[in-house]
Amino acid sequence: MIHTSSLFHPKSRLLRAMLMLALIASSPYVLRAADGALDFTFGKEGKVRTDFVDGSYDVGFGVAVQADGKTVAVGTAVSPVPLFAVARYNRDGSLDQTFGDGGKVVTAFRDSDFAMAVAVQRNGKIVVAGLSMSADSLQHPDAFAVARYNRDGSLDLTFGDGGKVLTTFPNAYSQARAIAIQADGRIVVVGQAVGPSGFTADIAVARYAVNGALDASFGSGGTVVVSVDEIDDARAVAVPFDGRIVIAGSTRPLSSSEDFAVLRLNRDGSLDQTFGAGGIVRTDPTGQQDVATGVMIQRNGKIVVAGSATGAKSLGFGDAVLVRYDRDGSLDSTFGTAGIAVADLAGFDDVMAAALQADGKIVVGSTSGGLITVARFNTDGSADSTFGSNGVAQADFATPDEDPFDSLSALAIQPDGRIVAAGTTWNYFTTGESNFALARFEASASAPPLPR
Repeated sequence: MIHTSSLFHPKSRLLRAMLMLALIASSPYVLRAADGALDFTFGKEGKVRTDFVDGSYDVGFGVAVQADGKTVAVGTAVSPVPLFAVARYNRDGSLDQTFGDGGKVVTAFRDSDFAMAVAVQRNGKIVVAGLSMSADSLQHPDAFAVARYNRDGSLDLTFGDGGKVLTTFPNAYSQARAIAIQADGRIVVVGQAVGPSGFTADIAVARYAVNGALDASFGSGGTVVVSVDEIDDARAVAVPFDGRIVIAGSTRPLSSSEDFAVLRLNRDGSLDQTFGAGGIVRTDPTGQQDVATGVMIQRNGKIVVAGSATGAKSLGFGDAVLVRYDRDGSLDSTFGTAGIAVADLAGFDDVMAAALQADGKIVVGSTSGGLITVARFNTDGSADSTFGSNGVAQADFATPDEDPFDSLSALAIQPDGRIVAAGTTWNYFTTGESNFALARFEASASAPPLPR
């Protein structure tokens, strides 16, 4: 029998307090700061900077989060020539010592190599895509470069030639900008193929089998080239459950400004005639220079494309732009104003990435005023006032001794909902060095589940 008086004994009160603290510490919801706040459990006050080689020029371009919560960032380390650079971080932002050399890996293809995008396979292998350049007149000068790494950071020798694949497009200088892994494990890489004159450029797509070989069932021997106008570029790709490939980027004639370009390809690489005009949708959201840099597929099949609108450089302004399309490529009138939402985030906004939360809210990453900037929008395209300050949050890598220029290149959402922004911090006016920069923001909704 327990006597009531025993519950108020000093030892009992201490025991209850200890139990309460244990429950609080184990809860995934308590002790989390407001959405948009920097996550102080990550790195130093929510921020991490990584130097690959002392005094080097390091630029971060892509980021992905593994199922176990570890983060993979990719880019370029100039040491002394540009190399693929890959870093993996533990959940607290520290470099993962089980990966590569102290958490970092560099890889050379040819003379100059730039890693632009990364995706993680279900088995934990890491696929990185970018650009390889060669000064050798006997080699194709610019090519898609794709590398696959094992979970320990070593090159996967079962992929391509020693873990690496180079892909060229006829009569073109090509560079890969984005990557997606299909549910069946095949790898889709998109980018740009520039004609030898430099006055034409097309959207370039390559699909690879799981072993790195070009997929012969796709396009012409594994590649597809699409011309929308004189200058085209693909910046983002997504592959929903039905296997059709959605690509977003820009298009323009030589003498005019850019428009959003959205394409949908069938599984065999042909343009999907049920989408837009012959598989292509061209949208001029603001009448300015409109460039799409992110694409997301909602659970209902609607397509959200994110990017920037900029005017003349001398005017010094830029805004974030979101456009939502119905499944057939028509503008979704229930979103924003007639399908288009335009927002001023923090001055001059250069939107480079976007991601979708499980609750349908849209996260956009931008370089704004020399700071890494993340904004969140509601499902109808309006700013989400519950995130940061009026929907916008920023990370500043300045210290008492340095005031660098910080830029964002990529976004990823962790399984627990936190948002990881990746890019570069550049000490332009002091040492001239630049490093990978990662910032993690609090958020209460997780990423949508990956295709099964």
